[in-house]
Amino acid sequence: MNSVKKEIDLLLEEFKNWQGLIYSLGDEKIATLRLENGWTIKDVIGHLTAWQQVTLAKLTAAYENKPPQYPGWFPGVAIETENELNQIDEVIHQIWAEKPWLETFNEWQSQFQTILSLCLLIPEEHFLTVGQFNWIGGYPLVAILERSRDHHEEHRQFLNKALQQ
Repeated sequence: MNSVKKEIDLLLEEFKNWQGLIYSLGDEKIATLRLENGWTIKDVIGHLTAWQQVTLAKLTAAYENKPPQYPGWFPGVAIETENELNQIDEVIHQIWAEKPWLETFNEWQSQFQTILSLCLLIPEEHFLTVGQFNWIGGYPLVAILERSRDHHEEHRQFLNKALQQ
């Protein structure tokens, strides 16, 4: 199996893992259970949804062969420090905090499905060629998929650990 197909399959598996987790929890727990950082599960999904907007912007740019059109909250440059990342995450939290759970969940699912669908439209060589897109900073496009999967997996593992306590 080539690395692009494998990464798409792993991303799809992560999506299914999240869906299973979310469906097993119920709406009340999603909205009320506080994690050690003070966020609810809804907040985590809002956070992941926001970062998916960046992933989707990059994949759309690759598909259309033009520069990414990032969401307004994203600075459009590499995040250099943990402090910068924390500031951006706080902006994301403020944006998504007031949105209803179903809107947040539906947006997350929709974006995830769009990302997976878009991956099938982009030629494999575009994913694997380092330097194919100058706005990635010297990485192949497949790294975008890896980061998205890793980000989701990191938060899912954190959440699973919190649920076991």
